[in-house]
This record gives sequence, C-alpha cells and structure tokens, in this order.
Amino acid sequence: MSRNCAINLEYRADNTNDQFNSRLERGSHDWYSAILVGISLVLPDSKPAVVVKDNSAELAALNKRINELQAENEALKNRPAEVKEVVKTVKEAVLPNVFFKVNKSDISLQQQANVKSIADYLKAHPDTKITVTGYASPEGNAQANQVLSEKRAQAVADMLVNKFGIAADRITTKAGGPTSDIYPTLELNRVAVGVAK
Repeated sequence: MSRNCAINLEYRADNTNDQFNSRLERGSHDWYSAILVGISLVLPDSKPAVVVKDNSAELAALNKRINELQAENEALKNRPAEVKEVVKTVKEAVLPNVFFKVNKSDISLQQQANVKSIADYLKAHPDTKITVTGYASPEGNAQANQVLSEKRAQAVADMLVNKFGIAADRITTKAGGPTSDIYPTLELNRVAVGVAK
C-alpha cells in the first residue's frame, strides 16, 4: 500500500458456556469468531501557499510624494508674508428722526430722546459727520414751509451742539422744504432726518 493508505486486519475468537443459547449440556461450549477489516487513509497536510506581493513601486511613489510635500512646506515657510490691503467701506447710517408739531420748530421733550440717540451715535463714532435735513408737511404756504424746514434742521443741530457737546463742524443742515414723500401720513413729514457718513 502507499504511504497514505493502509489496510488493517483483526481476528477475534470468543468461547462461552452453553448457557448463552439455553442448552444446559455439561461441558458444552460455544465459540464466536469475528474478523475486522479496516482501511486507514492519511491525508497529506494542506498548507496555504504564501504569496508575497511586490509593493516596492507603491512605496517608492509614497516616498516621492512625502518628499514633495516636505519641499512645499519648506518653500511656504520661506515665502514672504502676503499683506492684503484692507479697504474700509463707510456706509450711510440713518439715525432716529425728530418729529415736530404743526408750524413748530422747537423740539418737544419726547423728541429730545431721539436727538440724544443721535448724539450717542456721534460720540461712539468720533470720525462720523452728519447731515440733518428738515422737512415740512405740504399744507399751507410753500415758502413759509421752506423756511420752517430749515429752522427744524437747525434746531436739531443746535441741540446736538449746545446740549450734548457735539462739534458744530460735524453737522451740516439742509432745508428739504414741504413734502409728502417721506411718510404716507402728512403729520409725519414734519420731521428732521439725520444721515451719518
């Protein structure tokens, strides 16, 4: 037989008294024989094949990339810093409006709070200048309303200077005259409007 295959042969005989088959003859015995045949197979060891992959090309590419990145990093370290020019854009700010009673140019106690808000803004922005434009509602004489609108703008400017300490050269006044274009309600067009630049 081969190295991986073998046949095994076994013979066995047994003797027992006659009581086994209920025959009670004296001195009588029964014999039992058995022959066992077996085949043994020895399978060869199955070891997985080890495949070694050649990664040298991939490793070389990775090393090349690492060297390139290190060179770029060194170049960035030695590059002079870029200075970007910052351009400051100044936007107009519409400040609280000051409203007046009909045919009046004096500022009521309630409207003085709006003038104070304008002053607070100017104090918080010391480089800002303001233009105050007075308006009048269109009822009545147009020439009188033109003068009234000028007085209203001047009243706001005077309070900013005299009561809240704002420099006069930061304030420009204009007379907008009679109008109904600012607000849909005529009474609200009796107003001084401040725009900061």
